[in-house]
Amino acid sequence: MVVLVLGIYLILGLSDPYRRFKTGKRKDFYASAILYAAGFILALLMALDIPIPSPSAPLQKMVKLVIHRSG
Repeated sequence: MVVLVLGIYLILGLSDPYRRFKTGKRKDFYASAILYAAGFILALLMALDIPIPSPSAPLQKMVKLVIHRSG
């Protein structure tokens, strides 16, 4: 499974962002590179059966903080 994840991200990483960098769209390249890296890390953790913590508790705290300050 890890080899499959590596292969897919290698193909995607070499095809799509490279064209953006080559055509001079550097901001788009950096944004997509960050998103690809985050997605790759999450996919690799899932392939290795490493539990990923849920972001719901920190998001709830952040929303409560914003609502409390605005109201």
